[in-house]
Amino acid sequence: MYEIFCVVPGNLTPDDAERKIAEIKDKVASAGGTVSDSIALGKQKLAYPVRHERFGYFYALYVAMEAAALATLRREMERQMGLSRVFIRLFNPAKNKKARAEDMALTRAFMTDSAAAVAPVRRERVVEAAPFVMPFEEVKTVPAEPLVQKEPARVSAVSAEEIDRKLDELLESDLLPGEGI
Repeated sequence: MYEIFCVVPGNLTPDDAERKIAEIKDKVASAGGTVSDSIALGKQKLAYPVRHERFGYFYALYVAMEAAALATLRREMERQMGLSRVFIRLFNPAKNKKARAEDMALTRAFMTDSAAAVAPVRRERVVEAAPFVMPFEEVKTVPAEPLVQKEPARVSAVSAEEIDRKLDELLESDLLPGEGI
């Protein structure tokens, strides 16, 4: 069994979005599959615009069909049916039954008018950490060293007269282009 999660563009009316989902169900039936359940999650804002659309109608379909036929159906849904996004995943109802039931209950609760009265069920996760106590004897203190600048290494001082003398010596010598100093 597979779960097909699809987003219909938000510029359509709710009736047109339902017609798109009916087309998808017909395509699944013509490909030899069966739709066991479909959940309309309503119109919601997308995380980012898709094809210049900021809203979309979200639907989840639970389908039983062959993988090869599903790959063909996916290509057709993405290219020809005008859907914003299509996500397909392998779905094991035995493993995912509880999660799916909770998701459906929360979704349906938020979609009703009494959604403000119904709070989502949140499970608190308790994590116990073992206390780490360091005995006082093991705590070592290191005395801080004073911040003292070391003197920079002394460079042998060359006087201006010595530099002038070396320069005159170089200028007076007859150096040929191939000779070094």
